[in-house]
Amino acid sequence: MPADRRKFLLRTGQALAGAAALSMLPAGMPFAAGKRFANRTMRIVVPLGPGGTADILARLISIPLGQALDATVVVENRVGAGGVIGSLSVARSAPDGLTLCLANASSHAISPAIQKEAKYDPVKDFAPVGLIAEVPIVLVASPTLGVSTLEALTALMKEKPGQLMYGSPGVGSLGHMRGEQLQQMTGTRMVHVPYKSTAEVSRALLADEISVAFDNLPVSLPQIRAKRIVLLATTGKSRNPEFPSIPTFGELGYDAINSPSWFGLVAPAGTDAAVISDIHQALQQILQAPELARRITEIGGELSLGSPAAFGTQIEQAFSSASQAAKAHAISL
Repeated sequence: MPADRRKFLLRTGQALAGAAALSMLPAGMPFAAGKRFANRTMRIVVPLGPGGTADILARLISIPLGQALDATVVVENRVGAGGVIGSLSVARSAPDGLTLCLANASSHAISPAIQKEAKYDPVKDFAPVGLIAEVPIVLVASPTLGVSTLEALTALMKEKPGQLMYGSPGVGSLGHMRGEQLQQMTGTRMVHVPYKSTAEVSRALLADEISVAFDNLPVSLPQIRAKRIVLLATTGKSRNPEFPSIPTFGELGYDAINSPSWFGLVAPAGTDAAVISDIHQALQQILQAPELARRITEIGGELSLGSPAAFGTQIEQAFSSASQAAKAHAISL
C-alpha cells in the first residue's frame, strides 16, 4: 500500500476513533420530539473529498448526533465541481430531515457564485439547521520554494509570472477563489492545479507538485507543526495564538481574503420547521459536550453556536460577498 494512502487511512481512522470516543459522552436522553427519527437512518452528505475539514467535522458529529436523535447517522462523500454535485443531490432530496448537507464556503457561497452549471440557489434551495465551526484559512508554501513571507512570495510571483503552481480541492472551491483573488490583488499570475480534495492538495504540496495552496488550518496543521510546509499568512481578526509571528491577511492589506471558512448543516428547502428544530437542538446539545469542543479546537477550529436563522443569514451574506468578488475580479466558470 502506498505511503500516502496509509497516512490518509490513519488520519481517517483517527477521526473515526475520535467519533467513537465522543459516542460515549453523556449527551443526555434523546429529545422526545426526536422520536420522529427513532431507528431511522439519516445521511450527512459531505460535498467535498475525504480527509478534509468538512469530512472530519461530519464524522466527529455523526455518532453523537445519532445518539441525541435516537437514529443512525451515516456520512457520505459526494465529490465534484467544488461541492456542487453533493449539494445539488441534497437540494433535490425529500424534505424529511433524513438527508442533510455539510454546507461550507465552497459549496454554499463560492461555487454557486462563479459556476454557471451550479443548478441550485444556496439560500432558496436549503433550510439552515445550524453552524458547527469556523476555521482559519492559511496560505502555505513548499519549503523548497525558499519563501517565508507573503511579501517574498508576491515578489517571486512577479519575477516568475505564470511559472508557480497553486493547488485547490477543485474548480470553484474556496482555495481556488482565494488563489484567483490573490493574483488579481497583486497583479501576478500562477497556474491553478485542481485536485479532488484538500487531502490531495496537502499531499501534492509535500511532494513539490505545487508551490503554494490556500487551505483550511485543520488539514495543514500537522504539517505546519512538523515544519514540512511553510505558513505564510492566516485569516483572523488577530494573530493565531499558536503562530504569533505569522501575520493575518488583514494586517498585510488583504482584507478581502481575511475571512475564515465555515461549516454547518443544512436540509432541503421545505423541511418542516419542527424537524429543523429537533435537529438543531440535538446539534446544539452535542456541540456543548466538552470532549467535542476540545476535538474541534485541537484541529484548529472554533466552535460556533447559533440559531438556524443566524446561520441562514451567514450563508446569504457569504453568497452575496462571493458573487460580488466574482464580478469584481471577473471570475466565472
